[in-house]
This record gives sequence, C-alpha cells and structure tokens, in this order.
Amino acid sequence: MRRSAALTLGHLQDSEVIIILSQALTNDSDWQVRRNASKSLAIHENYQAISVLTIALNDEHWQVRKSAAQALQKIPDIQAMPKLIQALTDEYADVRKEAVIALGNLAHPAVINPLQQALDDPDREVSIQAQRAIQKNQRDKNSLP
Repeated sequence: MRRSAALTLGHLQDSEVIIILSQALTNDSDWQVRRNASKSLAIHENYQAISVLTIALNDEHWQVRKSAAQALQKIPDIQAMPKLIQALTDEYADVRKEAVIALGNLAHPAVINPLQQALDDPDREVSIQAQRAIQKNQRDKNSLP
C-alpha cells in the first residue's frame, strides 16, 4: 500500500506532497517505498527535493540510489554536484550511469574532470554516457552568449 501511495503522490499537484515524499524517501524502512518516492519527486521536478535526493544517493539499496540520480537529472542544481561526483564510484554501474547523466545536465565546468575519469569506467554504458555528457557540456558552453 505504501509503495503504491508513493507512486500515486507523484501525480498530485499539492505542495504538501513534496514534504510527504521527502519524508518517505529519508525515513521509510521499505527500500521500494524510498525508490518510488524518489521517482515521484522526479515527476514533480521541485527544487525543494534536492537535499533529500542527494542524501538518497547514499542509500543502502542501489535501486534507491539509481532513482535519486535519475530524479536529479530532472532537477539540475549545483548543490547536488559533490554527491553526484561521489556516486561515480558506486559499485553498481546503473547508479554510476545515472550520476554521469545528471552531472552532464548541470552544464558546469567543474563536472568535466569527473566525467573524463568516467570515460575509463569498466562498464561500457557508463563510459558512453560520460562521453555524451562531456559533448553536451561543450555544446552548452559554446551556445552561451
């Protein structure tokens, strides 16, 4: 029931929903509820959620970490950068890949070095996404006035 509720809350347009989802993401004992809460926070794309999403990048379950990184892709904010860079060393390639994409969406010069290091990731998909993120960052930089 809590798992479904966490997903349903992603579709409600009420400011209280962000608080409820944030509490579920940080406090619920069920990892699937935490994962679903981060997915719903991604739908809302609300900057209030950045702090709890960055905390979730350290969750004990990789699925929660992956979902948090995916949510941060939709809410690019520089305050998430240190935790996203740290996520590039996650033991799970899925988490590393999503962190690379989120870093690429930040379009900040400080992400280039970590992304270049991710080019050497043992997982091919991570290195491909790192290359795309670097190219995206360069395109964004070149399009500035």
